[in-house]
Amino acid sequence: MFVHNVLFTLQGDKLAASQQLQSAMEAHLRSIPGVRHLWTGRPLPAERPVIDNDYDVALCVVFDDKAAHDAYQTHPRHLEFIKQAGRYWAKVRVIDFH
Repeated sequence: MFVHNVLFTLQGDKLAASQQLQSAMEAHLRSIPGVRHLWTGRPLPAERPVIDNDYDVALCVVFDDKAAHDAYQTHPRHLEFIKQAGRYWAKVRVIDFH
């Protein structure tokens, strides 16, 4: 299993941007071959100091293996997502693990 997490810090109208970004994720990314699971969401309010909620939208994609992840990275729908939705984010952090 290969888990790909992406944390987006948005710019501009963050509520509108988060809705647009999450819609674009669903439209472009979910159906890419090799995507086993895909979740998107916004941070929950947290009072515990160990919780990192310094982001506006999160994406979590699960693949069977690194090869599926690597194919996803260069897939035309992923590249189109970046091209179309990149205007919404100011910063992106990626956390991958297996």
